[in-house]
Amino acid sequence: MSPLAPGMPISLEHLPADVFGLGSLERAALAADPAPRGLEGPLVPRRLDGIEPPAILADEEERADRVVRWEQGLSKLEPPVAALDNLRVLADPAASIVLTESMPTLFGGTLEGLLGALHAIRLARDLAARWGRPVVPVLWSCADDLLTGDERATFLNENLDLRAVALSRAEASCPRPARRPLEGARDGLGALHALVRSLVWEGEHTEEMLALFLPREGETLAQTHARAVNGLLGHLGLVVLDPDWLRGELSRTLARLVTRCLAAGLRDDAARLGEHAYEVAHDPDGCPLVHRLGLADPTALRLGGDGFRYGGEAGSRTPAELAAEIVQAPAEWIAGAVLRPRLQTALLPLAARVGGWQELTSLAQTTTLRRTGGLPSVPFVPRLSATLVEPECARSLERLELDVRSVLEGRLGEPVPGEAAVAAAERLREIAGRAAGELLAARTDLDGVDRGLSVRAKRTAGQIRELVEGIAKRAERVVRNREGSGRRHVRRVRNHLLPHGLPQERVLSGLAFVARHGRDWLEELVAELEPLAAEHLVVRLDPS
Repeated sequence: MSPLAPGMPISLEHLPADVFGLGSLERAALAADPAPRGLEGPLVPRRLDGIEPPAILADEEERADRVVRWEQGLSKLEPPVAALDNLRVLADPAASIVLTESMPTLFGGTLEGLLGALHAIRLARDLAARWGRPVVPVLWSCADDLLTGDERATFLNENLDLRAVALSRAEASCPRPARRPLEGARDGLGALHALVRSLVWEGEHTEEMLALFLPREGETLAQTHARAVNGLLGHLGLVVLDPDWLRGELSRTLARLVTRCLAAGLRDDAARLGEHAYEVAHDPDGCPLVHRLGLADPTALRLGGDGFRYGGEAGSRTPAELAAEIVQAPAEWIAGAVLRPRLQTALLPLAARVGGWQELTSLAQTTTLRRTGGLPSVPFVPRLSATLVEPECARSLERLELDVRSVLEGRLGEPVPGEAAVAAAERLREIAGRAAGELLAARTDLDGVDRGLSVRAKRTAGQIRELVEGIAKRAERVVRNREGSGRRHVRRVRNHLLPHGLPQERVLSGLAFVARHGRDWLEELVAELEPLAAEHLVVRLDPS
């Protein structure tokens, strides 16, 4: 535990990065310097001096034009001065970006996106100080992605019970673009707001955060998400980017990428990963590579035939034919999740990318595309992984005499202490009884030596019984607490730290934490982060 200065709203505990386990590629990336066997590097830098500043390109006019269009989109969110200043500095050819992504889901999404944004802010600050050049943290809103139709936000109520809030049946009936307006009547949104308000608990910051995170009538999830992130973290310099603001440039870049030996490259990269026993995130022949947007839901193109084909289509189109279609109707085409990172690299001056470990596997599957496309190798920084501990959970942990690490490693579910502890208590009593009996038997010999020693032996025998009985009763009390009255605390701890048996950051909504604790702890966390630390942080909120 590393307590911070008095008055700070958090304290930190550092745990190993593999507290939840890691895949083979992740373990290799952490152990290697600069890159794991069989892959190009540096992929995961271990030191700041392992990240080199991007080359300064003579593209001032192109950059300036891009910043103008970007600012036109961002200005609709009424960005804080810090965000607007950071965006404008990107017109400087020496400026670069630390990029992170977030999916626009209900009520701002889970804690993962929030933690990634905080990490990008810290890394950008450190790189800017090291290089003496502007480095801007940017959050790319994955607003082009097709949502699953099962979007929901999970909260803890005041009793630390898990409660999920979902869209209406009409909204959640099928996969849908994040850009489709929410079809909720005014009274329907009002009921949704009332429900969420009851789940985040009334507090000093509740109304402010609900106004940021809750959807407004006529908004899309993409718009709500961009507005929330901008309002929550823009004052720290984070700049939001909705790809729709740069659609023309993105589509032209996508048209170039699809002609770069894509089929052979994806298959070769997947085979190479398999040879080294690394995970393969995407089936090269089955994953959606490009989507065409139309009046209905997006339609995905995959590898097939002479190049690309829709599902169930008899014919196909060559890479050159697809590129021509994209150029002719740029507003109708978007990259799939596999190609998006390389599209970002081709468009933006990236200094580093902050993301979840699954993104590293995806990047490794497009190594050939990066090379044939003439794209730079962008260092990948594993996103901050953290578990937040609120005072209510801390009290339950104390009652159960457990620490956070033991819970995260799965020891909360063990039979603790159960019948074994009861048996151990009885053995302690037997040992104490034998020891006291032998002391009392020795009194006969002591009587002939010193009467006072005999009395002290009798008293010591009684003390042994008393002390050991205290230990035995405590063990039995732990059994009762954990198997009886302690069950409530076990449930509270499990729901808070491992909801549904998963890492907290993948399940719980970030809205609840900022509604209850405000935003000061976010700034303190940014200040205390190690920009390249591969670890899991336990963040205790309000440690007092």
